[in-house]
Amino acid sequence: MGRPRRIRRAHHRARADGAALLRLADALGIVPAVTRYPFDETGAALADLRSGRASGSLVVVLG
Repeated sequence: MGRPRRIRRAHHRARADGAALLRLADALGIVPAVTRYPFDETGAALADLRSGRASGSLVVVLG
């Protein structure tokens, strides 16, 4: 096993930078591509991911 990883603090401007990035994405009309799968279709989500049919983020929804 390798050396344990250390957790370091995030840059103090990370929150402001993230907010600026989200404003820029909104101004450019960038929207996330999200495909939701019910929990009982998790197998289909994995199959789509493995086959390359998936685009963007795949989310398995519980309940």
